[in-house]
Amino acid sequence: LVGMVTRLRRATAALERVCAVEHAEPIRHAAHMGSDVKPAMAALRAVVDGLETTVAAELWPLPTYRALLFLK
Repeated sequence: LVGMVTRLRRATAALERVCAVEHAEPIRHAAHMGSDVKPAMAALRAVVDGLETTVAAELWPLPTYRALLFLK
């Protein structure tokens, strides 16, 4: 669990770093989103998905992916 939380913190910091980059030109900004931000988001999601399946449901403070899919 400690290793997963460490990966969570690293992935979060990496996403924050790439999100801090701004480009004045919309085309460059869009390219940056696709080449840097989207992969960082996917990496973070992979870590969170692992944590979500490891942490007991009653301790998980956020809606699960499954709960979000089946909101009524």
